[in-house]
Amino acid sequence: CAIPRASASGATKLLVVVHERLSDWRIGEAEALLTLMTAVFPSHTEVRRARARLAYLQGEYDEAVRLIRVVPPVVGTTDVSRLTRTIEAALAETRGWVTHRSRSGNFVFRCPPGLDELLVPYAEEALERARLALGADLGILPDGPVRVELLPGADSLARLSPLTEDEVRRTGTIALSHDRKLMAVTPRALISGYAWLDTLVHEYVHYVIEVRARNRVPLWLHEGLARYAQARWRKPFPKALVPRDAHLLAEGLAAGALVPLDRMMPSFAKLRDQREAALAYAQVTSMVLRLQGRRGPAGLRALIEHHAAGRSTDEALRLVDGVDLKVFLARWRRDLLRDPPRRLPYFEHPALRWRDGAAKTPPAMPEGPVARHRRLGALLRARGRPEAARVAYERAFVASGQSHGRIGNTLARLLIELGRPREAARVASQALRFNEEHAGLFVALARAEAASGHPQEAEAAWRLANSVDPFDPEIHCSLAKLLRARAAQAEDAAREQAVCDRLKSEESGPLR
Repeated sequence: CAIPRASASGATKLLVVVHERLSDWRIGEAEALLTLMTAVFPSHTEVRRARARLAYLQGEYDEAVRLIRVVPPVVGTTDVSRLTRTIEAALAETRGWVTHRSRSGNFVFRCPPGLDELLVPYAEEALERARLALGADLGILPDGPVRVELLPGADSLARLSPLTEDEVRRTGTIALSHDRKLMAVTPRALISGYAWLDTLVHEYVHYVIEVRARNRVPLWLHEGLARYAQARWRKPFPKALVPRDAHLLAEGLAAGALVPLDRMMPSFAKLRDQREAALAYAQVTSMVLRLQGRRGPAGLRALIEHHAAGRSTDEALRLVDGVDLKVFLARWRRDLLRDPPRRLPYFEHPALRWRDGAAKTPPAMPEGPVARHRRLGALLRARGRPEAARVAYERAFVASGQSHGRIGNTLARLLIELGRPREAARVASQALRFNEEHAGLFVALARAEAASGHPQEAEAAWRLANSVDPFDPEIHCSLAKLLRARAAQAEDAAREQAVCDRLKSEESGPLR
């Protein structure tokens, strides 16, 4: 790249290009330009600001702070104070953190030293699988190592992002792809964990779309694609909405309360609460599934490419689906009304519960047959009458449409105690269709499969439990024992035993 003559106007023109490249996450191009500019304009204030921004986006927070502190708060008409605060907050938040580089070099993990380091191998495996699958399916790959920061709590995510802590907690925004990195709160910050591996992959999908399409994909499509692909590391793309999303969509349709696309902007974290955010996710996932059903993954890939080429959403949709956004939305709604999603007879929204928050216990059930049968079951169980308790819990489970996670978990464990593991496995599996983030159900399923003599099924359930609540020692201790008994995956067995021993040594015990 040729440098214009060494003048203020020449530097200004190039700096506009540099900042455009940084905003588009085209880091390599921006770095090459800045290397040349630094040689010609070594003391130029705006060059230093751009170098500070580059260092920040590369995760070199010490260097970014060193550079930004010699830049005035205002340069020309540009307010630099916000960038300065962002860089200084990143350095302060991550000071003393440890760094782990993946064996492939594709991912770099940073987290506070201690228990959260145990998450890194599992995160590496899920992200490497997602990288391969999505590279093949959608043709999108990152252009270099992806940085991943594992954060200690909601306050940390707020300090490192444009969100407030209230927005993080209110809407359950637990992770972000922001400033060319993935950020996710540790599952230890929540009472029962959360689907942290799916969530990391969700943010990875955002990341690679940003890199490929340069911030040009609209939010609804961004979120729909990320939700559609978030479990691709462990199973094929979905063909239909999960029952929970179908129920939320059915409710929204019936009440005339669907979330308009402009209300989703600029972030789902700005929505009213976790339930409204969940409805918005159900809507955009349904839209992507409609596109996938009509045009396949190739159609989704083409949508990303058209946006990357600078086409508008209307243009991209016309080229892929033959209609503009307005007509697409009208047809999507018409199809939903013709074939409405299934409503559940009883639904309990699985809201995230923060360990340091006010809601320590799940909400009370509204009065009705589910609550009455459950109360009777709890009473009979407390009085040492497990068989009678089983009957009451089964009635409660059936009355809920076999969708209630807490009741399904209790019933499955009762059935195991009564020596009926196959029935327990069926109950847990059914409840998991509606409660994919319920670690207790995965544990119940793993115990039932092990008791039924199905070690492979038990292993799969233990691994899924780990994808939600990785700090429960039982998961790792049981998985290590199972792998040793099968004389399989010696390296995995040793790792699980080491995690088991580490977690059991902690005074706090199981973080459930």
